[in-house]
Amino acid sequence: MWLAAGWLLLAVAFAATAATHGDKADEYVARAKSKARIGDFRGAISDFTKAIKLKPGDAEAYVGRGVAKMLTDCVYLVGGICWGHEHTLYVAADDPIMDFTMAIRLNPGYAEAYFRRALAAFDRADVARGIKGYEEVDVAGYRADAAHEIEDFTKAIQLKPDFVVAYVGRGIARLDAGDSDGAIEDYNMASRIDSRSAKESGEYISPAFFKRGTARLAKGDSDGAIGDFTKAIELKPDYGEAYSARGNAKQAKGDEAGSHFDLAKAAALRASPPPSPRK
Repeated sequence: MWLAAGWLLLAVAFAATAATHGDKADEYVARAKSKARIGDFRGAISDFTKAIKLKPGDAEAYVGRGVAKMLTDCVYLVGGICWGHEHTLYVAADDPIMDFTMAIRLNPGYAEAYFRRALAAFDRADVARGIKGYEEVDVAGYRADAAHEIEDFTKAIQLKPDFVVAYVGRGIARLDAGDSDGAIEDYNMASRIDSRSAKESGEYISPAFFKRGTARLAKGDSDGAIGDFTKAIELKPDYGEAYSARGNAKQAKGDEAGSHFDLAKAAALRASPPPSPRK
């Protein structure tokens, strides 16, 4: 009897300790999110790590830490999502892909984790190409990378059919893979979903119009491309790349005045970039 009571007390103690650790882990996650919102990504990483140590099965904490890693030193932040870096390749300890993969293992139905892993893989491959030099890029390797990214973006879409930015990401990957028609299809879907969703902002969808314009231009549809670049600029007025692309498209059509304006605007935006969203 006393032995049974002892085991019961021990079980209760373990349960209480686990609950305490869980509550403390949740506090760290909440604090990490607050730090990330004010741009303290390194502080957020530290708190997410503490949460994971206390609660190793928390998939949300792994995704949060991976996102914070990606946002550190991000140079192309659109709609709260980092689409590019200029840093060297991630070292193992800082690799967000490992965090997103762990989140997927813990929760195979976590759409956000698949999306973020695809985005991180795209970023890592793009940085690698930049370091090597784009003139040396192996096209077959480039398209193989894109195939893996497409797989994760597709899984995210299957789990969350109205995932606007996943369509944008898959469209970019499809364009990299040489599938212009598939890319345009994804950008069209992203545009349709976004137009009826009050939750999404113009900053999320502007890359879709920019990339769709790029795909249309590659197919020889200059007018359609100019229309898409214009829409991207309307949604994101400081979108220098869209001004530059529209200027080149106008130049190809013989619109010298329009081309000069857009290229000058793009140059001005490069010379005076907008304040960092992290500040």
